[in-house]
Amino acid sequence: MEELLTQHSSSSHVKSGGSNQTNTTKPNNNPPSAQHVSDNPFGTGGSGGGSGTGNGHGIGNDDGNGNGPGSGGDGSGGNVRRFLVQQPNTNNIQSDENCKIVLSVLVDPSGNIIGKPTFVKNGSTTNDMVLINQVINIVKDQARFNKVSGSRNVKEAIVIRISAN
Repeated sequence: MEELLTQHSSSSHVKSGGSNQTNTTKPNNNPPSAQHVSDNPFGTGGSGGGSGTGNGHGIGNDDGNGNGPGSGGDGSGGNVRRFLVQQPNTNNIQSDENCKIVLSVLVDPSGNIIGKPTFVKNGSTTNDMVLINQVINIVKDQARFNKVSGSRNVKEAIVIRISAN
């Protein structure tokens, strides 16, 4: 709740600001010379005080199927969903705590993880590097994603949950 404090009468006097004194001897009867600015934030203004509609360039519909011609031949695009088709088996990892380890992996078009998975501190609930390195090695050896022919290498996140045992 907001309180607004007011007083009906005041001992302060505020001048109206209606002065006729200037610091120049030249007359100041210059009309504005700038073009009228449109009330539409996407418009450019205009002159003449008219009204109506028009056509023009600007923001349009970005939806589409991702297919189209290109200088190297026809192609398709868009984000193809990548998902794990082979989960890593972490049942044999010994831990004193329940934790979550988030890894960033680079996946090739065949679904293989290339390079070494990277530990993502944000979202992970442990800093035990022995445990983290065990998970990294298992993920690198066992995890596989779906195949997407013609795609590029793509970064994905894998979340591994370890239960205390």
